[in-house]
Amino acid sequence: MRIGVLYNTAEAGGFPGTDRQYVADAITNARNVTETLTKNGHQTDLYQITNKGLDQEIKRLAKKVDVVFNLTESVGQKLVLRVISSLEKHKVPYVGANRSGQILTSDKLILKNFLTSHNFPTPKAQFFKNGKERIIKTLRYPLIIKSAIEHGSISIHQESVVDNPKDARKQIQLLLEKYHNTYVLAEEFIDGKEINASVYGSLDWTNCLPLSEVDFIGSYNNLGKWKICTYEANYNKGTPEYNDSPSKLVDWLSKKEEEYIKNLSMTICKMTECFDYARLDIRYHPVKKIPYIIDVNSYPCLKDIKEDTITISRRALGIGFAHFLEILAKSGIKRSTC
Repeated sequence: MRIGVLYNTAEAGGFPGTDRQYVADAITNARNVTETLTKNGHQTDLYQITNKGLDQEIKRLAKKVDVVFNLTESVGQKLVLRVISSLEKHKVPYVGANRSGQILTSDKLILKNFLTSHNFPTPKAQFFKNGKERIIKTLRYPLIIKSAIEHGSISIHQESVVDNPKDARKQIQLLLEKYHNTYVLAEEFIDGKEINASVYGSLDWTNCLPLSEVDFIGSYNNLGKWKICTYEANYNKGTPEYNDSPSKLVDWLSKKEEEYIKNLSMTICKMTECFDYARLDIRYHPVKKIPYIIDVNSYPCLKDIKEDTITISRRALGIGFAHFLEILAKSGIKRSTC
């Protein structure tokens, strides 16, 4: 196959300096995807996408590739959506959610409305536009405060979980100032297991990999930290939060509970048009035994490292990185011909 891998710089994506390690990791992932596919015999090229001349670049790309991995990143998904729109305009087969699916899952306000309207389990929440809104009294503390437009744990730190209105206001204001003209989400914090459900497939078939979970150990227990996937836990290698939050396979659910979560995840991916691959972040309440949907990641990171949730899940089935990428590429091509 002739494959194109798209990426962009932090500047092109509009990321502030404090979030740029996220983009650095994304660029590394794009290079690794390119190298892996090349070593497996595919003609694979890496393309840097910029805001200027984007549509013309995609138009030229249409004649060079059979399929594209869109690994671009941007604040508010503006650049990502422009890339998807251009790929669809020029009929370039690509891996991942279509434009409507990306809009639905990249904005937590839209996603929350979708989940609640279809009675999917998700924590109660309130959105803030200017910080002057009254906090709903029925919201139960602790709350977790995060940006409504960011994924990959961007905007999430230990201070994001608050147990009183004063601290909630402080965190809401900080995020409103950092991410201008966007909403901030205040959501009831579910103190339970953090499960990741990785779904892959296309229009006519869908599979869910074995469920994985984040295993909060060490400093999370010794120092009483909130058991959440923070920015530091994801990107600041060598720190206690990074070292003490490894992933592992879920082995404590009953077969019935596991199948319910898998089917729930596949259903949501189909309904949101998250094609080819996606990951759901779930908090499992230990008493109520309810899997609360926290987020739907339409373009999760494609990595081949032992700490990665998708890696752990696919390796459990004996699926290597190159083979997994080929499955996704073929899925994207097949979907474009339907």
